Amino acid sequence: MTGNMQTADEWRKQLLEQQEKLRNRMSKTKIANELSIPFLGNIPIDQKICEASDKGTPFVVEYKDSPASKVFMEIVKKVEDFLKAREKA
Repeated sequence: MTGNMQTADEWRKQLLEQQEKLRNRMSKTKIANELSIPFLGNIPIDQKICEASDKGTPFVVEYKDSPASKVFMEIVKKVEDFLKAREKA
């Protein structure tokens, strides 16, 4: 069991080192490409996200026309499309 824990710790350390290198030299889109994962979107910083969360209200419901809500919904659509395609495969 100790061997497995060392392997997990080593793997975690390598992953963190790799992430740091990527963050230092690439944009988010390029990082996603480098890791062969889809880039889902870039949610703009909006204080209202925290405020809605603190109230227990879904941000996308309370501020449905905000730029951040639109990006959230675009990400949801990408995930839904991915899952539908995966079901068909």
